[in-house]
Amino acid sequence: MIPELVCCKKGFLGRKVMTFSFPCCDTCVDVVFTPLGRVIVRD
Repeated sequence: MIPELVCCKKGFLGRKVMTFSFPCCDTCVDVVFTPLGRVIVRD
């Protein structure tokens, strides 16, 4: 299962937010990259 990239945008405080979609289960996930290199995944 390979997720599809839906969008990529700038977030708050220099963060980058990428939204991925998993078509097999109709789920979207936001992946947030902070300027310090931290990765946060949210539903």
